[in-house]
Amino acid sequence: MSISSYELVARRYGDRFTVMTIEELKQDLPFIEEPVLQARVLRRIGSLYQQSDLVESESYTLRALAIAEDTRDQNLIIEVLYVLICCYILKYDYDEARIHIERGLALAKEVDYELMYIDILHLKGRIHERQLEYRQALAICQETLEYYEKKGFLNSKAITLGQIALIKSEMNSYEEALELYLNQFTLWQELGVVEEMSKCYNNITHIYIIIKDYDSALLFARKSLELVPGRIEGLQHIAMVSINRNDTDTAL
Repeated sequence: MSISSYELVARRYGDRFTVMTIEELKQDLPFIEEPVLQARVLRRIGSLYQQSDLVESESYTLRALAIAEDTRDQNLIIEVLYVLICCYILKYDYDEARIHIERGLALAKEVDYELMYIDILHLKGRIHERQLEYRQALAICQETLEYYEKKGFLNSKAITLGQIALIKSEMNSYEEALELYLNQFTLWQELGVVEEMSKCYNNITHIYIIIKDYDSALLFARKSLELVPGRIEGLQHIAMVSINRNDTDTAL
Protein backbone atom coordinates (compact mmCIF):
# COMPACT_ATOMS: atom_id res chain seq x y z
CA MET A 1 0.00 0.00 0.00
CA SER A 2 1.50 3.36 -0.95
CA ILE A 3 2.19 5.83 1.87
CA SER A 4 -0.22 8.45 0.54
CA SER A 5 -3.21 6.11 0.32
CA TYR A 6 -2.27 4.50 3.62
CA GLU A 7 -2.37 7.88 5.34
CA LEU A 8 -5.66 8.83 3.67
CA VAL A 9 -7.30 5.58 4.78
CA ALA A 10 -6.05 6.06 8.36
CA ARG A 11 -7.16 9.69 8.41
CA ARG A 12 -10.68 8.92 7.20
CA TYR A 13 -11.42 5.56 8.82
CA GLY A 14 -8.90 5.00 11.59
CA ASP A 15 -8.95 1.33 12.61
CA ARG A 16 -12.41 0.71 11.14
CA PHE A 17 -11.41 0.20 7.50
CA THR A 18 -10.69 -3.53 7.65
CA VAL A 19 -13.95 -4.31 9.48
CA MET A 20 -16.32 -2.09 7.51
CA THR A 21 -19.01 -3.86 5.48
CA ILE A 22 -19.58 -3.54 1.75
CA GLU A 23 -22.66 -1.38 2.34
CA GLU A 24 -20.83 0.96 4.70
CA LEU A 25 -18.02 1.45 2.19
CA LYS A 26 -20.44 1.94 -0.71
CA GLN A 27 -22.39 4.55 1.24
CA ASP A 28 -19.22 6.52 1.89
CA LEU A 29 -17.86 6.24 -1.65
CA PRO A 30 -19.75 9.24 -3.18
CA PHE A 31 -18.26 11.55 -0.54
CA ILE A 32 -14.63 10.63 -1.23
CA GLU A 33 -12.76 13.23 -3.27
CA GLU A 34 -9.18 11.91 -3.30
CA PRO A 35 -8.66 9.52 -6.28
CA VAL A 36 -6.15 7.29 -4.45
CA LEU A 37 -8.60 6.85 -1.59
CA GLN A 38 -11.43 6.15 -4.05
CA ALA A 39 -9.31 3.43 -5.63
CA ARG A 40 -8.41 2.02 -2.22
CA VAL A 41 -12.08 1.80 -1.16
CA LEU A 42 -13.15 0.31 -4.51
CA ARG A 43 -10.39 -2.27 -4.18
CA ARG A 44 -11.61 -3.18 -0.72
CA ILE A 45 -15.20 -3.55 -1.92
CA GLY A 46 -14.00 -5.72 -4.81
CA SER A 47 -12.08 -7.91 -2.38
CA LEU A 48 -15.04 -8.30 -0.04
CA TYR A 49 -17.37 -9.21 -2.91
CA GLN A 50 -15.17 -12.22 -3.69
CA GLN A 51 -16.96 -14.02 -0.88
CA SER A 52 -20.40 -13.61 -2.44
CA ASP A 53 -20.56 -12.09 -5.95
CA LEU A 54 -17.67 -12.43 -8.41
CA VAL A 55 -19.37 -10.27 -11.04
CA GLU A 56 -19.56 -7.37 -8.59
CA SER A 57 -16.03 -8.11 -7.42
CA GLU A 58 -14.68 -7.80 -10.95
CA SER A 59 -16.71 -4.64 -11.61
CA TYR A 60 -15.53 -2.77 -8.51
CA THR A 61 -11.94 -3.91 -8.90
CA LEU A 62 -11.81 -2.79 -12.54
CA ARG A 63 -13.13 0.61 -11.42
CA ALA A 64 -10.37 0.72 -8.81
CA LEU A 65 -7.77 -0.18 -11.45
CA ALA A 66 -8.90 2.58 -13.81
CA ILE A 67 -8.61 5.20 -11.07
CA ALA A 68 -5.30 3.80 -9.78
CA GLU A 69 -3.86 4.00 -13.29
CA ASP A 70 -4.94 7.66 -13.55
CA THR A 71 -3.11 8.41 -10.29
CA ARG A 72 0.04 6.67 -11.58
CA ASP A 73 0.57 5.26 -8.10
CA GLN A 74 2.46 2.10 -9.09
CA ASN A 75 2.15 0.40 -5.71
CA LEU A 76 -1.59 0.96 -5.70
CA ILE A 77 -1.90 -0.38 -9.25
CA ILE A 78 -0.04 -3.54 -8.25
CA GLU A 79 -2.25 -4.05 -5.19
CA VAL A 80 -5.41 -3.64 -7.25
CA LEU A 81 -4.06 -6.08 -9.84
CA TYR A 82 -3.59 -8.62 -7.05
CA VAL A 83 -7.27 -8.46 -6.11
CA LEU A 84 -8.28 -8.66 -9.78
CA ILE A 85 -6.12 -11.75 -10.30
CA CYS A 86 -7.73 -13.41 -7.26
CA CYS A 87 -11.14 -12.67 -8.77
CA TYR A 88 -10.26 -14.26 -12.12
CA ILE A 89 -8.82 -17.33 -10.41
CA LEU A 90 -12.06 -17.75 -8.46
CA LYS A 91 -13.95 -17.45 -11.77
CA TYR A 92 -11.62 -20.08 -13.31
CA ASP A 93 -10.68 -17.52 -15.96
CA TYR A 94 -7.02 -18.46 -15.97
CA ASP A 95 -6.20 -16.81 -19.28
CA GLU A 96 -7.33 -13.42 -17.99
CA ALA A 97 -5.60 -14.06 -14.67
CA ARG A 98 -2.30 -14.83 -16.40
CA ILE A 99 -2.43 -11.56 -18.36
CA HIS A 100 -2.72 -9.54 -15.15
CA ILE A 101 -0.19 -11.74 -13.35
CA GLU A 102 2.49 -10.95 -15.91
CA ARG A 103 1.71 -7.25 -15.73
CA GLY A 104 1.70 -7.30 -11.92
CA LEU A 105 5.00 -9.16 -11.73
CA ALA A 106 6.64 -6.79 -14.19
CA LEU A 107 5.44 -3.70 -12.32
CA ALA A 108 6.38 -5.10 -8.91
CA LYS A 109 9.84 -5.93 -10.17
CA GLU A 110 10.21 -2.48 -11.73
CA VAL A 111 9.40 -0.61 -8.49
CA ASP A 112 11.00 -3.25 -6.22
CA TYR A 113 7.75 -4.09 -4.42
CA GLU A 114 9.07 -7.42 -3.20
CA LEU A 115 6.15 -8.59 -1.06
CA MET A 116 3.54 -8.06 -3.79
CA TYR A 117 5.87 -9.68 -6.33
CA ILE A 118 5.97 -12.81 -4.17
CA ASP A 119 2.23 -12.75 -3.47
CA ILE A 120 1.40 -12.47 -7.17
CA LEU A 121 3.95 -15.18 -7.96
CA HIS A 122 2.14 -17.36 -5.43
CA LEU A 123 -1.08 -16.90 -7.41
CA LYS A 124 0.75 -17.92 -10.57
CA GLY A 125 1.78 -21.12 -8.80
CA ARG A 126 -1.83 -21.76 -7.82
CA ILE A 127 -2.89 -21.64 -11.47
CA HIS A 128 -0.12 -24.07 -12.42
CA GLU A 129 -1.36 -26.45 -9.71
CA ARG A 130 -4.97 -26.22 -10.86
CA GLN A 131 -3.92 -26.93 -14.44
CA LEU A 132 -1.91 -29.97 -13.25
CA GLU A 133 1.42 -28.33 -14.10
CA TYR A 134 2.97 -29.65 -10.94
CA ARG A 135 6.68 -29.07 -11.56
CA GLN A 136 6.11 -25.39 -12.40
CA ALA A 137 3.83 -25.04 -9.39
CA LEU A 138 6.36 -26.60 -7.02
CA ALA A 139 9.18 -24.39 -8.27
CA ILE A 140 7.12 -21.27 -7.61
CA CYS A 141 5.90 -22.51 -4.22
CA GLN A 142 9.47 -23.20 -3.15
CA GLU A 143 10.53 -19.67 -4.11
CA THR A 144 7.64 -18.08 -2.24
CA LEU A 145 8.16 -20.35 0.78
CA GLU A 146 11.80 -19.29 1.07
CA TYR A 147 10.76 -15.63 0.97
CA TYR A 148 8.09 -16.06 3.67
CA GLU A 149 10.56 -17.97 5.85
CA LYS A 150 13.18 -15.24 5.43
CA LYS A 151 10.70 -12.51 6.35
CA GLY A 152 9.07 -14.48 9.18
CA PHE A 153 5.57 -14.35 7.61
CA LEU A 154 4.19 -17.41 9.40
CA ASN A 155 0.64 -17.19 8.06
CA SER A 156 1.82 -17.05 4.44
CA LYS A 157 4.35 -19.80 5.15
CA ALA A 158 1.59 -22.05 6.52
CA ILE A 159 -0.61 -21.45 3.48
CA THR A 160 2.27 -22.23 1.14
CA LEU A 161 3.17 -25.42 3.01
CA GLY A 162 -0.44 -26.53 2.52
CA GLN A 163 -0.25 -25.76 -1.19
CA ILE A 164 2.95 -27.80 -1.56
CA ALA A 165 1.39 -30.64 0.43
CA LEU A 166 -1.63 -30.65 -1.88
CA ILE A 167 0.60 -30.80 -4.95
CA LYS A 168 2.65 -33.64 -3.45
CA SER A 169 -0.57 -35.50 -2.69
CA GLU A 170 -1.79 -35.05 -6.25
CA MET A 171 1.57 -36.41 -7.44
CA ASN A 172 0.98 -39.47 -5.19
CA SER A 173 3.91 -38.50 -2.93
CA TYR A 174 1.83 -39.18 0.14
CA GLU A 175 4.58 -39.48 2.76
CA GLU A 176 5.98 -36.09 1.78
CA ALA A 177 2.49 -34.61 1.81
CA LEU A 178 1.79 -35.94 5.30
CA GLU A 179 5.03 -34.47 6.64
CA LEU A 180 4.22 -31.10 5.09
CA TYR A 181 0.71 -31.06 6.55
CA LEU A 182 2.11 -31.87 10.00
CA ASN A 183 4.57 -28.98 9.64
CA GLN A 184 1.68 -26.77 8.55
CA PHE A 185 -0.35 -27.86 11.58
CA THR A 186 2.50 -26.83 13.89
CA LEU A 187 2.48 -23.34 12.37
CA TRP A 188 -1.31 -22.96 12.64
CA GLN A 189 -1.06 -24.16 16.24
CA GLU A 190 1.63 -21.57 16.95
CA LEU A 191 -0.60 -18.91 15.42
CA GLY A 192 -3.65 -20.19 17.30
CA VAL A 193 -5.83 -20.60 14.19
CA VAL A 194 -8.11 -23.44 15.28
CA GLU A 195 -10.17 -23.55 12.08
CA GLU A 196 -7.04 -24.11 9.98
CA MET A 197 -5.71 -26.68 12.46
CA SER A 198 -8.93 -28.66 12.01
CA LYS A 199 -8.75 -28.30 8.24
CA CYS A 200 -5.17 -29.54 8.28
CA TYR A 201 -6.19 -32.66 10.20
CA ASN A 202 -8.90 -33.25 7.60
CA ASN A 203 -6.34 -33.07 4.81
CA ILE A 204 -4.21 -35.63 6.66
CA THR A 205 -7.29 -37.83 7.12
CA HIS A 206 -7.98 -37.70 3.39
CA ILE A 207 -4.50 -38.99 2.58
CA TYR A 208 -4.79 -41.83 5.07
CA ILE A 209 -8.07 -42.87 3.45
CA ILE A 210 -6.40 -42.86 0.03
CA ILE A 211 -3.57 -45.11 1.24
CA LYS A 212 -6.09 -47.26 3.14
CA ASP A 213 -4.66 -46.64 6.60
CA TYR A 214 -8.10 -46.45 8.15
CA ASP A 215 -6.97 -46.48 11.79
CA SER A 216 -4.89 -43.35 11.23
CA ALA A 217 -7.68 -41.81 9.16
CA LEU A 218 -10.17 -42.33 11.98
CA LEU A 219 -7.72 -40.92 14.53
CA PHE A 220 -7.17 -37.66 12.62
CA ALA A 221 -10.84 -37.30 11.67
CA ARG A 222 -11.70 -37.38 15.36
CA LYS A 223 -8.88 -34.93 16.14
CA SER A 224 -10.39 -32.57 13.59
CA LEU A 225 -13.80 -32.84 15.21
CA GLU A 226 -12.33 -32.22 18.66
CA LEU A 227 -11.10 -28.87 17.36
CA VAL A 228 -14.24 -27.96 15.42
CA PRO A 229 -17.19 -30.09 16.61
CA GLY A 230 -19.68 -30.98 13.90
CA ARG A 231 -17.32 -30.14 11.04
CA ILE A 232 -18.91 -31.74 7.99
CA GLU A 233 -15.63 -32.94 6.45
CA GLY A 234 -14.72 -34.79 9.64
CA LEU A 235 -18.09 -36.50 9.80
CA GLN A 236 -17.87 -37.42 6.12
CA HIS A 237 -14.41 -38.90 6.60
CA ILE A 238 -15.62 -41.07 9.47
CA ALA A 239 -18.47 -42.27 7.26
CA MET A 240 -15.99 -43.03 4.47
CA VAL A 241 -13.84 -45.07 6.84
CA SER A 242 -16.93 -47.01 7.94
CA ILE A 243 -17.91 -47.73 4.34
CA ASN A 244 -14.42 -48.81 3.32
CA ARG A 245 -14.15 -51.07 6.36
CA ASN A 246 -17.67 -52.32 5.87
CA ASP A 247 -18.05 -51.45 9.53
CA THR A 248 -21.43 -49.98 10.38
CA ASP A 249 -20.40 -49.59 14.03
CA THR A 250 -17.67 -47.01 13.33
CA ALA A 251 -18.95 -43.80 14.89
CA LEU A 252 -18.01 -40.88 17.11
